[in-house]
Amino acid sequence: MNPPNTTCEVDLPLVPVDLIVPLEQVGKLNPVVLYHQDGSVYQVDWYRVYTCNQELTDWVIENFPIEVELVEYVVSDQAIIMHTDLGRNCAYNYLIDTGGTDIVTEFYSSDKTQMLDSIEYQPNKWYGLNVGIPHRVNGTQIRPRFLISVTPKSGVTYKF
Repeated sequence: MNPPNTTCEVDLPLVPVDLIVPLEQVGKLNPVVLYHQDGSVYQVDWYRVYTCNQELTDWVIENFPIEVELVEYVVSDQAIIMHTDLGRNCAYNYLIDTGGTDIVTEFYSSDKTQMLDSIEYQPNKWYGLNVGIPHRVNGTQIRPRFLISVTPKSGVTYKF
């Protein structure tokens, strides 16, 4: 599976609701430590990542047509500034809650001067994202944005 130029909807099954840990319980899971490019710890109170529960991880591994490296819950309480992900170029996200009604993900040229794409992701659908290019989440959040993010095994190229 090749990373999309920016983003695309991916035809994968809906995640069974009973496998998703409720937002109010996600904080009890193991937090993922995030790092800046210089190796320092990135820690803010409005953006949190947690290792998914084993039942959900097993389901993703069984239902994805690619080898999976990580399955994580992501919770953000505000718009996310322009960035590129460290340690991965491709992600597959499943939105549980968008966080608002006008929330868009925008993708930019490498010099960050030209918007390449803008999409309002819908809940309960899988999307592939090229997270190796600058992107941001923009809009007015009125509640936490909550999603499942899958990182494919590194160093392997796949096609559907």
